[in-house]
Amino acid sequence: NSDVFDLYSVSTRVATAQASTPFVQNIMFHSGGSRFETRCLVDHGAMTGGIRLSFWEKMKDTMEGWTTTDVVLRMVNGAREKSRARWVGTVSMGGFKAQGCFEVFDSSDEWDILVGKPLLQ
Repeated sequence: NSDVFDLYSVSTRVATAQASTPFVQNIMFHSGGSRFETRCLVDHGAMTGGIRLSFWEKMKDTMEGWTTTDVVLRMVNGAREKSRARWVGTVSMGGFKAQGCFEVFDSSDEWDILVGKPLLQ
């Protein structure tokens, strides 16, 4: 039994003051005694954090804390993509540290790491 989770929230009634444009930012993952730094896409429309599957293949052995998950992500176009793994832990970005949750799934090459609403709140 899988949970289906909408990756993006789309609303045509968003006030101009609340609308935001996605932007690129440095992010550091803290895992045990190691750290992994890269660039991420920050998007207020994303309902969770994401890690592109092909990028995860490069970073998975440098970090601890990967778990399996039954989550299925529903993309903005309605397509469904199973999350292959999940990482929950501390990240630092833009001068702050926070707990983040990132689902690993096969996505486009537009980003390696996606930061969404839960980490931005």
